Amino acid sequence: MTAIKFIAALLIGGCLMVVVTLVLAEIINQFRFTDEWVSAKWVAVPLVSLVIIMVIGFRVPSSPWRLGFLLGPFVPIVAFGIFVIWLDSILS
Repeated sequence: MTAIKFIAALLIGGCLMVVVTLVLAEIINQFRFTDEWVSAKWVAVPLVSLVIIMVIGFRVPSSPWRLGFLLGPFVPIVAFGIFVIWLDSILS
């Protein structure tokens, strides 16, 4: 049962990371910024999203849920990295 809670928290944390990142990016897109800020946005927005999800993870009382929420945001990051490596191996 603990493993199921951990996997569920990983999936929820990963999905929250994607959703929070997209929402923050859309909010920032509503404002007019310089070109330097627009390029920095792609680093700043995921980092802010990561902090938000990890704060939620520290607030969760149960141990498997907490660990899953703390590691969950890294799931889409690792999955995207694996996808890029796979795509690079196919295209080269």
